[in-house]
Amino acid sequence: MPFRKKMREEPVRETSYEIFGGALIKKTPSGYEITWHSPMLTTIVVDEEPRLEGVPYVKEGDNLRIEAQECKLKVIRENEKRKIVFTPL
Repeated sequence: MPFRKKMREEPVRETSYEIFGGALIKKTPSGYEITWHSPMLTTIVVDEEPRLEGVPYVKEGDNLRIEAQECKLKVIRENEKRKIVFTPL
């Protein structure tokens, strides 16, 4: 019986960003593109639709514009998937 190396599961990693001045969520063929200024223009692309928990937003066609002047963006990585959660600061 051959010995196999046990596959390690990657731990869940969470990164938080504080966003001041709103953000734009744009639906693309490859997923969702999230863009904000922090002070430089920053963009993240994810597969799943971001969750908006208590954050004011406006829907414009396929785009969502987050209108909160202050909010927190959490990026949760599980295996190869990234989930995005917007919450108030």
